[in-house]
Amino acid sequence: MVVVVVVVVVAAVVVVVVILVVVIVLVVVVVVVVVVVVVVVVVVVVVVVVVVVVVVVVVLAALRGDSNKVIDLISCHLDVYSLSVIFYVMVSEEEPGVDVDYLAEFKLVQTWAFHPIRGPVHDLPTDSLPLDYFQLFFPDTLLQTFVAVTNRYANQQQALKGLDVYWKSVNLMDMRKYIYTLITFGHHQVPELKLIWSDDPYWRVPAIADVWGRQRYQKVHQ
Repeated sequence: MVVVVVVVVVAAVVVVVVILVVVIVLVVVVVVVVVVVVVVVVVVVVVVVVVVVVVVVVVLAALRGDSNKVIDLISCHLDVYSLSVIFYVMVSEEEPGVDVDYLAEFKLVQTWAFHPIRGPVHDLPTDSLPLDYFQLFFPDTLLQTFVAVTNRYANQQQALKGLDVYWKSVNLMDMRKYIYTLITFGHHQVPELKLIWSDDPYWRVPAIADVWGRQRYQKVHQ
């Protein structure tokens, strides 16, 4: 008799536990479904609102002749607050009660389409020299600008600090040598700069030392 009672009690406990587990699982499933439904509804509502606002703004802009500007503006600031500000500006002559600095981003300004050139833009012959490729990055027009700016700076410094008897105005060839020297420094380093012009063949770098003297380089670099 005792055994039967124990079996009945255990069976009842198991049934209760199973029922509780089933109820908990059902509750969790219901909660998850409700959350998913709410999220989906919110997303759908936001998308619909954004689409409606965009359509209204574009239509109003088209009526005012500013459709291209507004489309460009929307493409850069596609968020709900930004669209609300743009919409307010389009339908009202008064600015909304928002930060003026933030609102300034949405002023309609003249824009131009940018169409970058993709792929190779220079077709050098197969027998081109390394110098030809170098001049693609450092054309003479750019180096002439470097020359003019360097000489101007040297003249300004001499006007402030006095005449430098060791200085001589740079020219296009000097600037080519200077850029070449900086590039050479990148793959040929020495403990001290002066060693490049050393008489010791172990340290001397003929690729630089035979191009120009140390004093001339240092003056240009200065």
